[in-house]
Amino acid sequence: MEKQEKRFALAVEKMGKGSGDLAFVEPGVLEFGDVSDFGGLVLDRMAEPPLLVAVAAKRFSGEWAVSLRSRSEMAGKVVGMLRDGKKVRGGGHDDSAALYFPPSYSPDQIRTTLQAAMRTIRDQERPTGVTLGDLFKTGG
Repeated sequence: MEKQEKRFALAVEKMGKGSGDLAFVEPGVLEFGDVSDFGGLVLDRMAEPPLLVAVAAKRFSGEWAVSLRSRSEMAGKVVGMLRDGKKVRGGGHDDSAALYFPPSYSPDQIRTTLQAAMRTIRDQERPTGVTLGDLFKTGG
């Protein structure tokens, strides 16, 4: 347990502040069995938790496995947006999901792709146009 705590502390240190919305852990910091526990720890115990925790690992086949955890269904939304069944595969459910990227991707490209997907999801969820409330406020 003590070794796991050390890995978790190192992972938190390495993920730094990031964008605030995404906590991305690069490969080699956590072990296979750590991912779920680490995601829960970050989401449940941090003062200002990110919207999404992503932990990348290189699989034996060379492709990237990225485990995603969230508390606001962001993990499932990101997988739904990014998976195409060919280049990027994935699955899971609302708050626990995974994506598989080709070996040609770098950790930075994966991070950037996740951030872009999250930005697009937030933009899509924003109300657009003028609402009735807006009209009443302006007296129109």
